[in-house]
Amino acid sequence: MSATVLPIAPPATAATPPPLAGPRPVRWTCDDFYATANRSSLQGQKSVLIDGEVLVTPPPSPLCSISHALVEEWLRTVFPRGQFTIRSQWGMYFGINTDPVPDVAVVSGPPRAHARHPRTAHLIVEIADTSLAIDTGDKASLYAAAGITDYWVIDVIDRRLHLFRDPQPDPVAKYRSTYKQVRVLLPTDTVSPLAAAAHSVPVGDLLP
Repeated sequence: MSATVLPIAPPATAATPPPLAGPRPVRWTCDDFYATANRSSLQGQKSVLIDGEVLVTPPPSPLCSISHALVEEWLRTVFPRGQFTIRSQWGMYFGINTDPVPDVAVVSGPPRAHARHPRTAHLIVEIADTSLAIDTGDKASLYAAAGITDYWVIDVIDRRLHLFRDPQPDPVAKYRSTYKQVRVLLPTDTVSPLAAAAHSVPVGDLLP
């Protein structure tokens, strides 16, 4: 799903002093973002914080919603409840000014194990239609920089799964990191999470 920058500034704090005369960009922190999350400007919208910018994404398409449900349903059969939490469009804390909201993330422990949003995940899955270029480009660089070792992008239009593993530094990438291993899997291929390698699923079972 595509995203747009939300054209509002966070409340003034020590980190973000009151604006000077004339327009200027203002970088948000996670604390700014959380404090503003319930304001009317954000209510009813999925918003994420990436490198200090608030992005608002549209609601998922019917195809994305179906794939999302299939992914969640399968992951819950693989990762035991209590030992892992399957997070659905919940935030991740990647530093002072970045809190993305992946479509699905598998993290350690029960829901109460994290006082803030988790800093890492065993697996992150994004469901893509119009957002494929972003999810396989800049967002892959972001997740690699955060040390996410297993990242999947499910393309519901061309019916493929893009698999990203082995994050590495890359000075020319958007967030100076990228994945060394990148594969494209077809519906007849199978895929297994790194954190649950004994379990596999046909890619077609995750597609609408």
